[in-house]
Amino acid sequence: MSPDVAFLAGAAQLPLYTLRWGQVAADAGFRRDGLYLVRPDGHVALATTQLRLDPLEGMLTFTEPAAG
Repeated sequence: MSPDVAFLAGAAQLPLYTLRWGQVAADAGFRRDGLYLVRPDGHVALATTQLRLDPLEGMLTFTEPAAG
């Protein structure tokens, strides 16, 4: 797993899961080195065929916590 993916997921407070690549994953339709963002309702919000962060970064908005 890319450290950049782990950092981005942590910064966005997204759970991060990895799949072991193999024939089962390929048969299920996953792409090697793909990146998938799954919504809480189970729908796929983003699927990339390469491990690129720019599509994911474009979907996320980061805000500073309010000073309290």
